[in-house]
Amino acid sequence: MADDLRFREDGTFTIVQLTDLHIGGDKDNEEDLRTLALVSAVLAAEKPDLIVYTGDLISSYGVSDSSASFRRAIAPAVESGVPWAHVFGNHDAEADVTREELMAIALEHKTCYSQAGPLDLSGVGNYMHTIQSVQSGKPAAVLYFLDSGVMAPESVGGYAWIASDQVHWYKQQSLALRERSGAILPGLAFFHIRFLNTTMYGIWGK
Repeated sequence: MADDLRFREDGTFTIVQLTDLHIGGDKDNEEDLRTLALVSAVLAAEKPDLIVYTGDLISSYGVSDSSASFRRAIAPAVESGVPWAHVFGNHDAEADVTREELMAIALEHKTCYSQAGPLDLSGVGNYMHTIQSVQSGKPAAVLYFLDSGVMAPESVGGYAWIASDQVHWYKQQSLALRERSGAILPGLAFFHIRFLNTTMYGIWGK
């Protein structure tokens, strides 16, 4: 998909970030219905330029139809007509569904700006988008999306983290964009699991 995200005439660009919706019950689940109603109300009030889901859109463990849960989770964004993108969390594909299957559902929608990303990279959903200047039409900011995985190896325990090959990919993309644009662009990175990685912080903005 071509990068057609663009700042407004007044120089603003509004992103609504949604995380940990954990949609997982049946279609009449009261908690899920309240959550989705709130999301719709926020989108109507904020009128964003982009919607970003940062993981755990659904809780797939013990759910009879995870694909249906995912469709319900993204429904407010789809119905809004606003461009949207997402990264996966640790609960999205815990059981009975894969990240690849959920990504395929997301990509059915023309307003979805998510991408599966390079096949040789850790995770599903590592990609980037630039936001264009309304005056010049050239990139003025950049958004990075990274899959932070599910569970760490048993020898470590706990949740996963962004892998070293993803950090290397980010660095390559950042440096290439700087070379093409001739400037260091302001940027944001979206991912689900927080982490401390001095390598990532060391290259941010270089």
